Amino acid sequence: MSSKLRIIAFSDYRVQDIDLLMDFLQKMEEKPDLILYAGDDIDRFVEHKMVFSSKDPRIMKRGKMIRNRFEEIATLSKLGLCAVIGNDDFPTVREYIQGKNVHSVQKDPFVFGDYVVIGIEGAIDDPKDKSIGIGFTLYSESTLKKHLANMKKKIKNKKMIILSHSPPRNTLDLAYRFGIRNIGSKALKEFIEKNQNDIPLVVCGHVHLQGGKNTTIGKTSIVNAASHDNLGEPGRIAIIDISENNIKIGWHEMYGIEGIFGIGPVTYQKFKEAGIMTVDKLHGVSVEELCKYIKCNPNVASKFLIRAKASYEKKIIILERMISIEDDSAFLDIETDLAQKLVWLIGIYFRKTNEFVQLVAHEPSQEKSMLKEFLNKMRGFKGKIYTFSGTRFDERVIKNRLGYHKMDSTNLSEFVDLAGYIQRSFAFPLKSYGLKSIASYFGYNYRHQDLSGMTVALEYLHNYQKTKDKKLMKKLLEYNEDDIYSLPWIMEKLSLMIKDKFHPV
Repeated sequence: MSSKLRIIAFSDYRVQDIDLLMDFLQKMEEKPDLILYAGDDIDRFVEHKMVFSSKDPRIMKRGKMIRNRFEEIATLSKLGLCAVIGNDDFPTVREYIQGKNVHSVQKDPFVFGDYVVIGIEGAIDDPKDKSIGIGFTLYSESTLKKHLANMKKKIKNKKMIILSHSPPRNTLDLAYRFGIRNIGSKALKEFIEKNQNDIPLVVCGHVHLQGGKNTTIGKTSIVNAASHDNLGEPGRIAIIDISENNIKIGWHEMYGIEGIFGIGPVTYQKFKEAGIMTVDKLHGVSVEELCKYIKCNPNVASKFLIRAKASYEKKIIILERMISIEDDSAFLDIETDLAQKLVWLIGIYFRKTNEFVQLVAHEPSQEKSMLKEFLNKMRGFKGKIYTFSGTRFDERVIKNRLGYHKMDSTNLSEFVDLAGYIQRSFAFPLKSYGLKSIASYFGYNYRHQDLSGMTVALEYLHNYQKTKDKKLMKKLLEYNEDDIYSLPWIMEKLSLMIKDKFHPV
C-alpha cells in the first residue's frame, strides 16, 4: 500500500440521490483507494423484491435482495467500501452492509497496508439527558470505551482510521434540532486525545448542522461528512488525501436540478413533474418551453436558463455592470444571537486607512457599551458602509439594537448591501450565492470551515458564556475577520471580470 491514500467519505444520505453520487465517483480521473459511509438510512442502499405474505395476502414483505448499492459503490474504489449503521438504523440492517469488497467494520476492522478502519455504529445514550440518546442503535460511554480498548488490543502497529456515526464530544457535535447541546461521545474524544499519534483520521456524521466541516483534535483530523435531511439538500462528499506527513481535506456538494440558484422545494417539484431533473436537460430547454412546463413568466424562465448555462459550462456569466466600491469605504459584519436580540461582535475594515477593528461584548450585558464604542468609532466617517446579506441584516439589527438602548443612529453613514447587486450582475455555477460560496469559488481560504453564522451564535452563547475560553473566542473573531476581508476580495475579482470581459447576455 502506497504511503499516499485517497478516501471519499459521506454520511446520513437520507434524501440524497445515490445515482448522483455514483456518477461523481465514476467521473473521477482516478479511483479513490477507499470509500467510507458513516451511517443512517442503510436500507436505502439495498433494494428487495417485494412479495405478498404467505400468511396474509394483503401484506407485502421484503423478499430477495435484487440490488446492492453498497456493492456497486465499492467497485468504484480500489479497496472497496467500509460502513457502519447510524443511530436511526435498526440493528437488523447491519446485514445490509455486505457484498464483494463491502466491509462492516463495527465488529471486524478492515486492515490494509499500514492502516486499519475501526467502526463505531449508532450514537451515545446519556441517561442524564434524553435529548441525546435518540434512535434505535445506542451505546453507553462505558460500552464504547471498552469497545475502543478491545479494538486497540486487537490491532497493533497500524494507523487507525475511525469510522464513527457519532462525532467526538465538543467537536463538530453542536446540535440544534432538539435543543442546543453537544451530543458527541466523551469516550471517543478521550481515546483520540490519548492516541492521536496513531489516529490520523476520524470520519463521522450524525450532526447534520456540522456536516461538510472538518477540524482537528491534536494531530487527528476530524471530518463530519453528514448531509442534511431536508428535500433538495445536496449530497456532501469529503475528499481526503493522506500522505506520510499531511492530510488534505476538500469538499464537494452534489445537486440535481435543485443545484440552480433560486430553485426551491416548490419550483423543484414543478421541474420534477415536467421531467427536468438535471442541469443538462434544463440547459437544452427554450424560454417558451420552460414557461409552459413550470408556469412562469419569460423573465423568470430566462433567469433559470442563464443560471443553468453557468452551471452547465462551469463558469460565471456577466449579466450587467455592477456598482463600484468607493475608496473611502468601510466593510462591516456583525455576529448576533439566533433571535437577533443581541449584537456581541462588530467587525469593521476601513479600506482607505487599512484599519481593522473588532468590538466585542464578552458578556451580553456589555452590548450597550460596545454599541456606544461603535458609534464613537464611526463618528466623522463619511464613506459608505458595505455589508453582504441580501436582507440588509447588519444595518437592520444594528439600528434596532441602537434604538433599543435609546442611542441615535441617524448620523451613521449610508449602508449598502452588496448581495443584491452581485446577484443581479452575475450568474454563478453555484447553488448558493452566499458570501462564502462566492469567495471560496474565487479561492479565498477561510480558516474555519467548521463554522457558519448559526454555529458561531451557538458557540458564543452555549460554550463561550460557560467557559470564557480564549481559544474559542480567537476562533470566532477569526471567522468574523474572514467574513469581512472576503467581501472586498470578491468585489475586486468581480470588478476585474467586468472591466476585462464585459459581454452581457
